[in-house]
Amino acid sequence: MWDALKVLAVTGGIGAATLPLTGVLLAGLPGAGAGISRPLGLLLAGFAVWLIVSVGVVPYTTVTAWCAVGGLFAVGLRVRRTRRRAMRATGASRATPEDRALLLGAEVVFVVAFVLGCLLTAFAPDVVGTEKPMDMMLLDTSMTSRQLPPRDLWLAGEELNYYYLGSWLLGFVMKLAAVAPDRAYNLGVGLVFGLSCSAVFGVAGALARAVAGARRAVPAAAVATGFTMLAGNLQGLKLVLEHDGPVRSLNWFAASRVTPGGADDFPFFATLLGDLHAHLIAVPFTLVVVGLAMHAAVAGPLAGSRAVAAARLVVAAVALGALFAMHTWTYPVALVLLLASGAVGVAARRTRTSTSTSTRGCHVPATLSVAETPHPPRRAATWGGWALAVTLGSVLLYLPFHLTFDPSPGGIGRVTDPPSLLTFLERVALTHGVLLGIVVLAAAVRLLSARRSRRAGPSPADVLPLAGTAASQRATPRHRAETFLWLLVALGAGCLLLPQFVYVRDAFDGGPDYRFNTVFKFGFQAWPLLGVACGALVLLLLQGIGRRAAPIALAALAVAAVASSVFPVAGSIARTDGFAGPPRLGGLRWMERTAPGDVAAIRWLREHVDADAVVLEASGPEYSYGGRIATFSGRATVIAWAGHELVWGQPIGTREADVAAIYRATDPAVALALLERYRVDYIVLGAYERSTGARAATVAALGPRVFTAGGTSIHRVAATSSRDVTP
Repeated sequence: MWDALKVLAVTGGIGAATLPLTGVLLAGLPGAGAGISRPLGLLLAGFAVWLIVSVGVVPYTTVTAWCAVGGLFAVGLRVRRTRRRAMRATGASRATPEDRALLLGAEVVFVVAFVLGCLLTAFAPDVVGTEKPMDMMLLDTSMTSRQLPPRDLWLAGEELNYYYLGSWLLGFVMKLAAVAPDRAYNLGVGLVFGLSCSAVFGVAGALARAVAGARRAVPAAAVATGFTMLAGNLQGLKLVLEHDGPVRSLNWFAASRVTPGGADDFPFFATLLGDLHAHLIAVPFTLVVVGLAMHAAVAGPLAGSRAVAAARLVVAAVALGALFAMHTWTYPVALVLLLASGAVGVAARRTRTSTSTSTRGCHVPATLSVAETPHPPRRAATWGGWALAVTLGSVLLYLPFHLTFDPSPGGIGRVTDPPSLLTFLERVALTHGVLLGIVVLAAAVRLLSARRSRRAGPSPADVLPLAGTAASQRATPRHRAETFLWLLVALGAGCLLLPQFVYVRDAFDGGPDYRFNTVFKFGFQAWPLLGVACGALVLLLLQGIGRRAAPIALAALAVAAVASSVFPVAGSIARTDGFAGPPRLGGLRWMERTAPGDVAAIRWLREHVDADAVVLEASGPEYSYGGRIATFSGRATVIAWAGHELVWGQPIGTREADVAAIYRATDPAVALALLERYRVDYIVLGAYERSTGARAATVAALGPRVFTAGGTSIHRVAATSSRDVTP
């Protein structure tokens, strides 16, 4: 409980410090950035530390992290004072009641979702199984490494070759809150869930208000949050209906396996699984880019003074570039969204005015509108310069990452066995059926409405902003917001269609699961894109069908909500064994039951041994017990999960054979030579090592025993340089 409160306090402070900044940078949006101040503030403070540590200016410490947060507070206070003086000088009004409702709603959603996410993980807290140990290792090294890139704890002496920034940002929060890594993991799941829910609420509410008016923005935001973050897919509903046993025995994991040779994860499933993987961590930060893109479309990418426009451009570059270092698969989608949205904003004619603009209830401040640019060539040049600056900035600002990260891409391949149209529709109905159903109905109603009235705004066919430039040049803020809405829908649909034709070549290439990651990564991205849009789409649907048919639509929406909630309820019961046992946030409960000596050894290492020490333990294949000491202690081992290291492009050489040779050696001199090669400081001897053939006599001969408990001992290697702090 205390750790959770500390995390709430830290993130709450970061969000409060960033709120004045989002109020200026996103002043052209309803709610002025409600829901994204926390992830944006975390990103800005974390980026500042990441950059100066990456270039070697200072080491990464708790003091460094707090200095960055202090700087964020200083900037926020300065912006707030400057904004207040400007408002008094111009007589501008403060936030409207609708803005405050979105801001307050986003805060409430964050706290509730954070608590819910923590509770779900607390009833199934074990950090074991699937790729949880890998995610735990990434978080642990992010918290303990004093340099960047972080150390690869599963390959001593090497740096991580992975998109680690998301884990590092979570570690940044946990370092500030002084939370132990195994507890930080489960709190991180709750934090990502809270940040994502709040961001969906804020961005979807702003979009709904910009498109359809202020009265129903908060309900629309709630609908979008529910269908994006709290909903299950129809495959989950199908599993429950076909299950004939107790709910606790439900195969809940099968809800994510619809596409053969692929994965069909969705936000609630990933949260329920406790999967602190890069694709899930990236969601709230992706929504920061979505918010910036919406502002570019509605108010224009260069809205405001030159200083404000320049600051927004830098922030957009920081947010966009972060996605490459956080989850590389997200970057191209976010880039297309941001640049296309900028094209929508630049194409529209706007004139300076001192009052707000209201279009059919859509309140969009016009005080930040830019001067009219009547000539299309000038608009194209303006957009091109801005797009080039954002794209180059997103790369150059993260140059330290690009210089050390080797993604080892295999290029793009063509899908040779695409499913038939009927098969594809059946699968996508099970994975994204509810969201797509809302899209199809809203699009049909919107097309019919557009035929009846020329003033109805852009239709779904106008999602390509450059192709629709002539239609959008005199568009109102509401029209531009709706164009952005359909752009979101088009990108979401594109994420589902793309894997049916092409795939990214990776480690699975050549096998039956050759497009596993392509289906998985792009299909998951469709959820936040379509989900954010669905709140505004529901409002357009209700407006288009009229009052008489509205009850029928609301009833259908209620049915969809019930269908989407079946899996979250049943899956949660099955995942937590009916919420049996007391909830706890520590992720080592499974190890305390099976190997309590290992837990004691991990704690001893954390308390007595320097973070840069190398600790030898028995290696093991993927998803095995191998690497458990390194994963939870933050001290690197010679080799663990060799298959993952190979996928990451790491040079493992003969490490697996060398580790086995050390433990099984009959001649201590042979073992000592290998220990010296890898600069090993300590050797662990536990039940797992014995099960792999380790010789206790050999280990004892390699150095004195400095720790023992529960059948697990640690020996200090006398022949190598020691980096321990206290014995």
